[in-house]
Amino acid sequence: MEIEKAVQFTLGALTLKEKSLAEDLLDNEQYDSKVECVGLQHPSPFWSSNISNINIKAWRRAPLLKLTEAISQARKKAREQNFIAKFIRLYCDTLIIEEGTKLTPEFEDGSPTFLNVEIYARKIVPPAEPFHVQFVEQSKMTFWVPSLALFPISFKYELVNKKTGEYTLTNQPGHSGLEVRSKRREEKLLVKPLLAPRTAMENINYMDRINENGTLKDRGYKNDDLPRLIQFQILVAEAHASSNKDLALALLDFVIAMTGNERAFRLNFQARALRSGLTVDMHTMNVPSVNIYSSKQVLKSRLVAALAFENSFRDFLLEAGNRTVQSAMAFDALQKSQDAIELYEELFKKKNEEYDAATKANEMAEKKSNAINDEMKKAKKNFEEGIKEFELQKKQEAAAKAVEGILDVIFAVGSALATGGASAGSIGGTVKKVREAVKEAEGTLKKLKEIFEVLAKLYDKIKVIFEGLRKIRETIDALVKAISESNDGKSANIQLPDIKGIDVFNATAEWRIFDITVRGMEDTMSEFDISGKNEYFQALKKMVVYGETYIQTQANVVNKGVERSTLQLQQKMSGKDKTRLSAAATRVAHDKGVLDLLTRAMFDRVLTIRHQVYFDFHTFTEAYRYHTLSDKPILSLNPVKPIVDYLDDMAKLHGDIASFSSKVIVQERTFKLRTLGQFKTEKELADAISKGELISVNVAQSEQLWNGFGRIRLSCARCWLEGVKTNSDLPIRLQLGSDGQFFDRNPADEIPAVIDTGLYEDVVFYNLLHNPPPSPIKRYVGDARMIVFEYKPRANSIVCDGMYGQERDYTKYTPMTRWSIQVVENDSDTAKLNQIDFSQFQGIVMEFVCDVTWFGL
Repeated sequence: MEIEKAVQFTLGALTLKEKSLAEDLLDNEQYDSKVECVGLQHPSPFWSSNISNINIKAWRRAPLLKLTEAISQARKKAREQNFIAKFIRLYCDTLIIEEGTKLTPEFEDGSPTFLNVEIYARKIVPPAEPFHVQFVEQSKMTFWVPSLALFPISFKYELVNKKTGEYTLTNQPGHSGLEVRSKRREEKLLVKPLLAPRTAMENINYMDRINENGTLKDRGYKNDDLPRLIQFQILVAEAHASSNKDLALALLDFVIAMTGNERAFRLNFQARALRSGLTVDMHTMNVPSVNIYSSKQVLKSRLVAALAFENSFRDFLLEAGNRTVQSAMAFDALQKSQDAIELYEELFKKKNEEYDAATKANEMAEKKSNAINDEMKKAKKNFEEGIKEFELQKKQEAAAKAVEGILDVIFAVGSALATGGASAGSIGGTVKKVREAVKEAEGTLKKLKEIFEVLAKLYDKIKVIFEGLRKIRETIDALVKAISESNDGKSANIQLPDIKGIDVFNATAEWRIFDITVRGMEDTMSEFDISGKNEYFQALKKMVVYGETYIQTQANVVNKGVERSTLQLQQKMSGKDKTRLSAAATRVAHDKGVLDLLTRAMFDRVLTIRHQVYFDFHTFTEAYRYHTLSDKPILSLNPVKPIVDYLDDMAKLHGDIASFSSKVIVQERTFKLRTLGQFKTEKELADAISKGELISVNVAQSEQLWNGFGRIRLSCARCWLEGVKTNSDLPIRLQLGSDGQFFDRNPADEIPAVIDTGLYEDVVFYNLLHNPPPSPIKRYVGDARMIVFEYKPRANSIVCDGMYGQERDYTKYTPMTRWSIQVVENDSDTAKLNQIDFSQFQGIVMEFVCDVTWFGL
């Protein structure tokens, strides 16, 4: 089975002793005829008042269980201890129901006894024929199996009154399980939907068993099987985040469903954060801003502390035969773990800065998307007036209807972009109107019809995608806020949206299909002389660019939020437990129960620190991929592998960085680009600048000035208002901003074949985009950046150059992005807008000083 292979893969990264600790999360069985039952769903009118203290309980936990076999084994071992197991709890990832399964009561003193079975499973593999359950008075089956909502299973039953029937088990929306039982006076099966389990999560934090003085509380517990199962599933999901994304997502879906209340908020948040990251991370290249050349020093300083703790923990485990020595070793291990955790606080600060920067970039992209949507409204209105005039003059009613329909769909797409799908309505009426108008379509009209049909299909996909992206962003924002406000490991039960089925790569692909289709539409309509057409397509092109930037920056926020919230949660929980663990270490020599809990707690700390090391290495390997324009990671990262393995990874990473630098010839070159931005004439541009407006300039990767160059890295950006004069010697101050999405060109890649924009089948485009030919164009997402450039027109001298500061303290981006330009007025030391003479203005000249690699070198 898949889960068995996944478990072997996960445990394979651990050392021999660590595997035994991990297996404690994995496999367990208990038979209890003496202690009070824990885990019953009370209060319930179904149970008589004395049943809750009946000592007839069995627990079984494993990755894979077979229903008949597990119940038979529980009954057999209970009999060996001289009691009948009437309450059986099964905890597993996958439950197989064997062919011919029949659940019948056991007999005691000649009478049938009730059977109460609770099943916690991510997945059930049903038999070909429905299994059979015989109910007696007080019998009950509870299925905590969220996947039943998607994959219902059927069983045959016999009620208390001997009536028989068949029932299909399926979960209701918003519920995690269901309870099935029978009563003597009832004529049918009684089924009750259940929310996320609460009682089974009572014992989620084993640290609560330790008093402040290090002793164990008098009333312990045995049943923490569900929390342990869930913790192991998160571990397996993390280990398979890259190698088996579908399994990781399925595991996390189960965890989220089982932890949907305030008791389990920590595990719920951890799973939601990881799931959100998996959803958007597979095909989005995020570029962290770090000093790639300092990777060895930064990684090594933190690895040394992490390795010291890991070695100390290993020594602690080796002294298992000498409790006194082990107690001393416990203090040493705890102190070194705290040293490592505190050192990684710097990593959290870095992730917090990255999250804030990503949020600002996304907010900027959102503002631009909203602004262009307003511009689209105006352009659409003018274009529609031109279409009406065209229809009257040319008698082209069908063509006019087709174009109007296309405009309606495009406007709906823009609304979906601007509102995250929240106000995107149906286009059913538009589709019907256009299809009736163009029944007999030939020539240009036929092409317009094809464009409309493609856009209509795309709209349905894009609307869902934008709504999903908005929900993912809401999820991450809620996680970050809740974890930041939580001081004691507890949180209010907040409502988090469903985030299933959203993939940013699909969003980007569909958006690019939209782009290609729009360009095809512009070509098709070139023969029509319609007022407002050119202005409309100009605005539409900007909407396409801003839309993709919005998608990519949204994905970046999610990724940075995942890393930030996970690290902060780990830091908070580690600090919360520090005092109790130190007190417990004093009791190790005298209490084996304390020793067992302390060992488990320190193993959790080992996994926590490894997770932080994983984040650390992930940051630098992503920076390396951008540094070298590599498509694949050079390291095999796993959040559970031992620290010592990362020492080899560090050496490889540093060696590859040095090797790349020694092989690739990098030179400095200055590029100049003359532009009017989004305007047609110098006068229109001058009017906008003189009003203090923000000017948008798209520096495309297809510009001829980049031909022959690749791996282009920006060191300095300048902007000149060519031809302007000032009536004083004061400098002009310009604020230059760059978008969160940018591009680069890889000198090692081949030029791709040209995509035929005459094809309008979205399936063809989808395949092209999912299986693209080698391309020199690379897309990236990073921080939106802002710099100031000042110069004196009279002296033609630079006062403040647009340098990006200490070059080796950050990652250089590329100039191939969308820039914003604005003249900034200061009190007295810079020229005012009314002091700038635009009478001889010739446009904007952008100047980029870059490190480049020549094609062919």
